[in-house]
Amino acid sequence: MALHKDLNNNIHDDDNGKALHFLPDGCVEITQAEADTLLLPTQAELNAQRKQAIYAELSALDQKKIRPLSEGDAVYLAILNAQTHALRDEFKTL
Repeated sequence: MALHKDLNNNIHDDDNGKALHFLPDGCVEITQAEADTLLLPTQAELNAQRKQAIYAELSALDQKKIRPLSEGDAVYLAILNAQTHALRDEFKTL
């Protein structure tokens, strides 16, 4: 199996030389190691994934705050608020 990358760094498999005519113009052959590097997520992609996770965690924390608010549990509410603030601070750094 030979791997190729096109001008946009998309990876293509030539199906053991049987599909070379299907490869886009400008493709060059690359090694498996080069393909693995191209497939690694960028920092922007990692940041976007973390932002989505933070949104989900903030939503879950909002749901957890309902009972302590209604029961006047200030200690547990303070813990949840501290977690919320920490997540919001982290979000600002992304």
